[in-house]
Amino acid sequence: MGKKVVVLPCSGVGKAYGSIAREAAFMVIEDLKPDVTLTVCLPRLIVDDDDARQFVRDNAFIVINGCPSRCASFAVESAGGKPAAAFEVTKLLREYRDLKPDRASVIELDEKGWKLAKVIAEKVSSEVDKILGSEGGCS
Repeated sequence: MGKKVVVLPCSGVGKAYGSIAREAAFMVIEDLKPDVTLTVCLPRLIVDDDDARQFVRDNAFIVINGCPSRCASFAVESAGGKPAAAFEVTKLLREYRDLKPDRASVIELDEKGWKLAKVIAEKVSSEVDKILGSEGGCS
């Protein structure tokens, strides 16, 4: 298995921005970069688990936070790592105001939510290329 980048989304279940973060991550790992990316269970990183800590040390992480609480970033940091790149749905909404989803669309994203997830997935995909193209690649 070659080098892979871990894409870790927010786990804000029941929240539109968390759903967008997760769908963007799935777009990257399933469609855009399936051979060079993977994801992990966010809660596993915040428990005191030696295997999880080693996993964080051995891999580059890109986090997609849903909101300013930065739970995905916090999970990587609490396991002793530093994200190689971080995105936040609420910050990206400032740039893409026309893609603000209906906040009630948590079970099923609306059209704007899907479009925003795609924009984020493309940004994450570009970041994967940068990480894998850089010398050493892991942080």
